[in-house]
Amino acid sequence: MSGEATGGRPAEGRFLYFDLAPTAAAVSVRTYDRRARSMRALRVLGVCWGLAAVSVLIPIAHFLLVPAFFLAGPALGYTKLREHATVLSARGICPACGEAQALDVSTAWKESIAVACGSCRRGLRLVVADPAPGG
Repeated sequence: MSGEATGGRPAEGRFLYFDLAPTAAAVSVRTYDRRARSMRALRVLGVCWGLAAVSVLIPIAHFLLVPAFFLAGPALGYTKLREHATVLSARGICPACGEAQALDVSTAWKESIAVACGSCRRGLRLVVADPAPGG
């Protein structure tokens, strides 16, 4: 890839709810290659350090804000650098109530992601197979 994130490729997943039978989920996943991860990390670092610089102008609060933004930059940048995929959305049937779901997830890929059914509001687990790292 040329440093771009691939936009929303389909993946297979499952909705789980305790001991009920899991249901299939069609998941949209965006993967990032090494260059895209680096650019995202640098962007987050720049935003945090920019906020630290602007915070210098805020009386009293700058004693807390400047060090917080300055330290948050590398920490958040590191998490973006290690995030090789983002789960964008999931569609499927809730195993608890049987209603169709179309959920906007928008979170970093993990083995199991907590989501809530839009109909019955029960807490479900979304399990998605590990997408191949982007490089």
